[in-house]
Amino acid sequence: MRPLQLKLTGINSYREEQIIDFETLTSQGLFGIFGPTGSGKSSILDAMTLALYAKLPRDTKNFINTNEKKANVSFLFSITTDKTRKYLAERSFRYHTGNSASTVRNTTGRLILYEGDTETVLADKPTEVTNECIRLLGLTSEDFMRTVVLPQGQFSEFLRLKNKERRVMLQRIFHLEKYGIELTGKIARARQKQDLLLSTLSGEKKGYEDISSQKLSSLKKEKKENTKQCATLSEQLTVLEKNFEKTNELFSLQQELSPLEEQKKENEKKLSSIKQKEKQLDTAKKANQLRSFSDQVSQTKSICEEAEKRLQHIQKEVDSLHIAFEAAKKAYDEVHLSQKETLSALQKEEQLLENSLSTINTIQSWSKSQKDYERQNQELLKTLSPLKERQQSQLKKEEDMRKQIENIEAELDADKVTAEKKALLEKGNIMEENYREKHQNYTTNSEVLSDLKAKIITEKEAFTLKKRQLEYSYIQLSHRLSYLEKQHSDLTEKLTDFREKETQNKQQQKLLQQNHMAQLLREELQEGVVCPVCGIPYEKHDLPTESSPFSLKDLEETQKNLEKNIQQLQNRIMQIEKEFASLNTQLPNLKEALEITTQNDLSDMISAPDLQKKTPNNPPIVPDYSAISRQHAEYLQAKGHLQQQENQYTEQNTLLKEQHATLQNYVEKIFSLRKENNIENFSIALKNLRNREEHHQKQEKALKEKRLSLEILLSEKESLSSQIISLENESSSLTATIDNCKKVIAEQTEKIPKQFSFDMDFPLALNKVKEKQENIKTCFSKAEKVYQNKQKELQQKREELGSCESTAVSSHTHLKQMTQLYQNQKNMLGFKEEEQPECYYMEEIQINQLHNEIDTYYTSARKTEEQILYLKNKLGNRHIEEEDWRRQKEERDSARNQINTLTSSLLLLDHQIQEMTERLTEKQKLEEQWEKETHKKDMIKELEQLFKGNAFIEYVAQAKLAYIAREASVILSKISGGNYTLEINESAEFIIRDNKNGGAIRPSDTLSGGEMFITSLALALALSSSIQLNGAAPLEFFFLDEGFGSLDDDLLDTVMNSLEQLQSKKRSIGIISHVEAIQTRVPVKLLVTPSDLSQKGSQITLEYS
Repeated sequence: MRPLQLKLTGINSYREEQIIDFETLTSQGLFGIFGPTGSGKSSILDAMTLALYAKLPRDTKNFINTNEKKANVSFLFSITTDKTRKYLAERSFRYHTGNSASTVRNTTGRLILYEGDTETVLADKPTEVTNECIRLLGLTSEDFMRTVVLPQGQFSEFLRLKNKERRVMLQRIFHLEKYGIELTGKIARARQKQDLLLSTLSGEKKGYEDISSQKLSSLKKEKKENTKQCATLSEQLTVLEKNFEKTNELFSLQQELSPLEEQKKENEKKLSSIKQKEKQLDTAKKANQLRSFSDQVSQTKSICEEAEKRLQHIQKEVDSLHIAFEAAKKAYDEVHLSQKETLSALQKEEQLLENSLSTINTIQSWSKSQKDYERQNQELLKTLSPLKERQQSQLKKEEDMRKQIENIEAELDADKVTAEKKALLEKGNIMEENYREKHQNYTTNSEVLSDLKAKIITEKEAFTLKKRQLEYSYIQLSHRLSYLEKQHSDLTEKLTDFREKETQNKQQQKLLQQNHMAQLLREELQEGVVCPVCGIPYEKHDLPTESSPFSLKDLEETQKNLEKNIQQLQNRIMQIEKEFASLNTQLPNLKEALEITTQNDLSDMISAPDLQKKTPNNPPIVPDYSAISRQHAEYLQAKGHLQQQENQYTEQNTLLKEQHATLQNYVEKIFSLRKENNIENFSIALKNLRNREEHHQKQEKALKEKRLSLEILLSEKESLSSQIISLENESSSLTATIDNCKKVIAEQTEKIPKQFSFDMDFPLALNKVKEKQENIKTCFSKAEKVYQNKQKELQQKREELGSCESTAVSSHTHLKQMTQLYQNQKNMLGFKEEEQPECYYMEEIQINQLHNEIDTYYTSARKTEEQILYLKNKLGNRHIEEEDWRRQKEERDSARNQINTLTSSLLLLDHQIQEMTERLTEKQKLEEQWEKETHKKDMIKELEQLFKGNAFIEYVAQAKLAYIAREASVILSKISGGNYTLEINESAEFIIRDNKNGGAIRPSDTLSGGEMFITSLALALALSSSIQLNGAAPLEFFFLDEGFGSLDDDLLDTVMNSLEQLQSKKRSIGIISHVEAIQTRVPVKLLVTPSDLSQKGSQITLEYS
């Protein structure tokens, strides 16, 4: 990863936006960031970290400038893998509640990928941006800062530390605790998880206890037997079904014939009734033929009677209408005569009223216009009056403003300040401000020094306590060592005695075997077995035996006991020797840490009251070696931290003295300058001057405003005069118009007729005349309409009367004809004169029903005869009883039920076999998983035993140290031109191989200042390279942030030469320092200027040497 550009606003001492062009800054390989303490050099690195990770390495929460409410950062960088890609990380921050007392929140964030002209937003939320940056770089924020910023002094200390202290420091830098407690915790959690899994598997196995291959074989055998039985029953069922089919067919024919014979008997009984219905049907058909003629005679007779009645009714209506017509005609003649006389007079009166109304409207229109003009004229006069008053007021205001402008100009001329006096006051104020700032720093540093001193005292007490605890542990280990040495000696003597006894016992066994070989052979032989010596079957005899103090079995038992005791002693001695190795490792480390140099120191420690109670009869308890290792590590850490605090206290005290001397010098300069210029306080004087300048600026601003107001006033005055003239002209025009209106009104008044007064209601009179005309016309129209309607009605009734008379004559004639025709048809169909055919009438539906009933009877009887004949032919001479039919049916149904039962049983067996097969497969898989997981649990147990304690952490730390030494040696050789290389000896301590002196080995504490610097620099770079192994993108730059302030000129020259050799195109080196002597050696530098009186914040400038 290579930085290209950084923009920051509102972060720490930076208020305004600052842009750092890293492409230019890193172009020469070596660059520097310079500025006084507190100017904001480290804030540049903070801004990079904020852009990538939204957090600071010091975990500071409030990093927004105290005068700002928000901060922004934008970081453009490139990453080169297979090709170079550019990325832009942008973030903005603000206080959560708007004030600096609240926490800072990352409000927005965005990560953009630039590929040519295309932009791709990879993340647009703060958390997503952080995760994406970690993915791209492969480094967390802590790893990034430890890789980018190399604190030189820390690695000088790392070079000088002893092996144990250095190992502790490596554990802290590389977070190796993950290989200790964290790894042990992971293994324990894995073991718990595995136990839970095995417990679950054990529960699952119980569910398969009734599953076995024997049960599966039994089910298959049962299925085979049922299948065989089912096949036998199926053959029997086939035979039964064939027999029953024949029997059932015969029985069905018998059952079908019986109801048909019964039906035949019923048909014979119904035959006489059917014959009578046939006769009734014939008579009804003849009567129905006369029915239409009878209906026509009745209908014609009804029409004649109706025509007579209507003729009489219409005759009465014609007489009544004739009387009404004569009355309507008389009324119409009277209204027509009256209309001609009255309507002509009303039309003339209407014309006069309309003309007069038009004249009145004209007069009213001109009167209204006259009033409007008079009102407008009055409004103009009202508007004109205040305008003239305002004109007078503006003249007075103009005069006052001119006087005010003259007074302000005079005051400004009198209150002028020289530039020399202002520069003098500003110079004095800057000196006083610097003094106050330095005094504040001095006070702050004094308080920090006091706090540091108190902290050192507290840490010394804690360190003393840790030292006493470690001394106590050292004494415990010493006593344990003495105890184990004595125990080892005693056990060795016992082992020697037992081995001597073992040798003697073996010799006795050998001698006894030689003397009693035959006896042994007899003891081993059984009766009847061939002897291996003589080849004759052995016969048991009671032989006398030689007396011996030891039997062979006793000696063998003694031998076993001796071997067991020897093995126990050897195991115990091995345990003691193993503990010896641990003690011999820890005791020198503790002795070195506690700085025990003489026996007296050890004697003083041994005289501790608690230890004097220990006696040989009361052996010391086995110490907790892991706890002592932790005590040792904590002691070394506390010792290093205390030493660092004391060094910091010394440096701070020296700095405080220098600040005090600087303050005294400032005080003298300030008092001298005050005395020379007769000024008591430059700040107050400058403040007064600035107040005067501010007042001067206000007066100038007021003068500009007054002049502008005067111009506006003159413009308004001119506009007002034009407005007054325009209004006066408009008033004159309105007066002339009003006179013309009066003249027209007088002329129109003379045109009104004398019979009409001016005040009368002409529209009302006109409406009344029109209403009279309308009433006359309406009356005439109504009379005319009544006359015409009556005439029309009378004409229609007369026509209707003639029609009715004609209808009555034709109806009587038609009635005579229809009566004669009906009588003729009756005689033709055979009805007698006195018979009434109407008695035999039958509806069509009844005829159809009767006809259908007769047809149905004959059809049914014919079909029954046919079916009986067919069934008798089919049966022939065969016959079967119902009992035989039922017996065969039951035999067939029984066979079917047995087969269905066996089929269901076979289906159930198939399901059980399939389920048993699947469950058996699952059981086998479960057994395999159980064996696999049990093996895994055993492996976890072995790992748990293997990673107990800190042995693995020490191993990883040693491996890291070896890697760093190899990398540092390569870098050191390059920097020193092959003169020096770095190695690790058997005690895990750094040593220097001096190649210019024949490859001589030198301890690290024999290095000079320059040699120590380049060696510690090589270590820093190697450590940075090691941390980068975790990253996905190599970092092509780093910063050195310490180690230059204490170097003399010669040593500084050596260091700069080394750095110039180290930089390359793929690795840029940045120096962060306030030492001015380095600036001339750096080709490109970034100068950070702290905030001045303008309160713009720190400023950044780029310079070339």
